[in-house]
Amino acid sequence: MAVSGEGRDAPEELRSWADDLSGHADAMGLLAHGNLFHLYTHDGQTGVSLSARPMPLNFVAAWRQFTGAYAPA
Repeated sequence: MAVSGEGRDAPEELRSWADDLSGHADAMGLLAHGNLFHLYTHDGQTGVSLSARPMPLNFVAAWRQFTGAYAPA
């Protein structure tokens, strides 16, 4: 089943979301509570999906141990 995106402008919707501070706060709230954030927009030619999920702290701690593995030139 084809979904019509007539009258929509996916790039403009993304630009609008980029400037939407309350939308960002909502997304951060979802992530802070362990939930997935997902934004989907489409028009007649383009569909764009942005998503983020919270990362476990133990991954971040394990990743940081490798940050100094390379010496500057």
